Amino acid sequence: MVMVFTLKNIMMKYLLICTFALFTSYISINNALQNCKVRLEAINKKYEGDCKKGYAHGFGKAWGASDFYEGNFRKGLPHGEGSYTWGNGNIYVGNFSKGLMDGQGVLTLKGASGKEDVKKGFFKKGEYIGIYEKPYKVISQTGIRTIKFRENNIQQNEVRITVYKDGQIITPSISITDINNTPVENRNGTVLTNVVFPLKRVDLSFSVDSFTYKVIFEIYKKNDWEVTLSL
Repeated sequence: MVMVFTLKNIMMKYLLICTFALFTSYISINNALQNCKVRLEAINKKYEGDCKKGYAHGFGKAWGASDFYEGNFRKGLPHGEGSYTWGNGNIYVGNFSKGLMDGQGVLTLKGASGKEDVKKGFFKKGEYIGIYEKPYKVISQTGIRTIKFRENNIQQNEVRITVYKDGQIITPSISITDINNTPVENRNGTVLTNVVFPLKRVDLSFSVDSFTYKVIFEIYKKNDWEVTLSL
């Protein structure tokens, strides 16, 4: 009885190993039969990795005449996290969307003299947009219905605060501070002048009809800004 039980165990293990081997072979043959395509011309010479419906999909590696990519694919294009190396030595490591640098990443550019130029931060549709994903950020707010930021492109390094209630401009007495102790003037509204960017932690509060409204925001991009608060 002991030998029969042992023989059954051995046969079961053998069957499991065979089944796993057949499954692995099926996956490999299936991927090969799909002839996975990479839709980005610069890296479509050779591909190794996951496939779906004939296209690179999942994790893989792709080679071109001189470029190389390793990372995630979606429908034949780099999508998600990955690393792209150009033939000239430039390297990008980070997020991709539909074949383009998009999201957070690091781009290292090789100079003619061998000196590197490193761009860290955020990219959009293949272009570097800066160390911040957006040029401004609302940290917190109390009671304010909408907050809008608009660039004026006048280059006076000012930030104007305008408050609306029921579609009309109102001029409440505003208490405002920031980390740099930026000067504040009252010129048909509240204006931060001679702003040094990035403008960090602007803490603003005012009262209307016995209710105290508050907002804390930051602006990273150098420009003239209009900040509109609607109650």
